[in-house]
Amino acid sequence: MPPKNKPSKAAKWANRIVGHAEVPATEIMAHPLNPRYHPETQHAAMGEALTRLGWIQEVIINKKTGRMLDGHLRVKIAAERGETVPVVYVDLTEAEERLALASFDPLGGLAMDDPEMLGDLLSGIDLGDSALDTLLSTKAQDAALARIFDGEDETGFKASEGPRLPNMGQNIAIVIPIANLGLFEKTIRATGEPNRGKAVEEICRTYMDSRGELEV
Repeated sequence: MPPKNKPSKAAKWANRIVGHAEVPATEIMAHPLNPRYHPETQHAAMGEALTRLGWIQEVIINKKTGRMLDGHLRVKIAAERGETVPVVYVDLTEAEERLALASFDPLGGLAMDDPEMLGDLLSGIDLGDSALDTLLSTKAQDAALARIFDGEDETGFKASEGPRLPNMGQNIAIVIPIANLGLFEKTIRATGEPNRGKAVEEICRTYMDSRGELEV
């Protein structure tokens, strides 16, 4: 006799993908309820990514309605160039279509960057001064600042919910463009300091000492 109150097996996730195709960008219908707009900086960076990498992700279209769910900016850029677009078709009801459209970016935006791993990742990329390179450099700087200020100072200020670092007593936020982010991250790690604020202080101290201008 089977035991009572045995938990039922969870239903298998449905596969809503129903096809793939290569479609002229000018024939793809933007979703009329798409709430996101794309600033010029993102347009430029996305164009560079497509030029340097090509298509590495399909645009999503609901087969039932013909409306695009994800990939509006890529399609816009492709249409400007007269390109075709790789498409994956899904089969969703109109209610499910709204949920998908509303949740794509918010769900992705919940991810957080580990500054150390992001630094390692970008150290192998030759970053220049293009829109895409500037975007990547800024992202790394933002991740580093989030880690520096993830604790709480003596005034009770708390910048994020990440893991806490030792309270340094004084906090200063500096946002500067760095062409060679890999060199910066390598130098930070070379100090051996677990706290990035301390690492920057050690670099400054070493430099001033080399000039004979270190104040004791």
